[in-house]
Amino acid sequence: MNKKFTVFTLLFMLIFSFVSGQETKIYGKVDNAVGYVIKLKTYSDFFSMKMKEVDECMVHQDGTFELKTTLQSTQIFILVIGFQKNEIYLEPNKTYKVFIKYNKSREQITFVNNPYLEYQFVDLPKDDLNNQISEFNFRADQFLVDNFDRIYKNKERKLIIDFGTEIKQLFNNPNGYLKVYIDFRLASLELNSGLINRESAYKTYMQNQPFYLQHDEYMRFFNQLLEKFLFAPNKYFDRSILIQKIYGNADLESILAL
Repeated sequence: MNKKFTVFTLLFMLIFSFVSGQETKIYGKVDNAVGYVIKLKTYSDFFSMKMKEVDECMVHQDGTFELKTTLQSTQIFILVIGFQKNEIYLEPNKTYKVFIKYNKSREQITFVNNPYLEYQFVDLPKDDLNNQISEFNFRADQFLVDNFDRIYKNKERKLIIDFGTEIKQLFNNPNGYLKVYIDFRLASLELNSGLINRESAYKTYMQNQPFYLQHDEYMRFFNQLLEKFLFAPNKYFDRSILIQKIYGNADLESILAL
């Protein structure tokens, strides 16, 4: 595996495009949470999986709320009330209406069994990314249940290839985010089942390919592929020095030299 690749992925985290984005809004009603604060968060990065707050508001007396953010591209976010949270995909310049059901009886279930925040979309188009990802995940989960032994025991890779062909026909001409999501969930299935090794997975899916730093499914595959590699001691660079330079606002030239 090309060791330079992993160094450059860290460098991508330092590079930002300061192009003005487009406003995206989430609004609707929350059942059983008057006076509670609802927050919109996102992941600061897909290495640490730490969350950062984007917007918040108090749920009004009539149960209504409104949250906003400015987006340059499609991104995964998290709706949060108390300890209850759930993910949502947002696209630039779109408006989402949701109905949230907050369950006060589960407020104490936190660290052991962190409950999901239940919500449903109102009048969401069938071709919206949230609907499409949900439909794909349902089909992928069912496919895995039906073919677990043939994939994990018999190593029948053709099953996944045929399933991928079927999915691409079903989701004809998907948007860019969905296409990457499908490709890399199937790639993760191949990697986790042992149908391909790490080197083959890297050459097939990552070498000389675009890097999707803010795509959740791509980064899930990336972290699986390079599990412990980025943060384990190795002879190619001193991780502690690299961290010092990054957080010490070192210039790009000195980081590239390292």
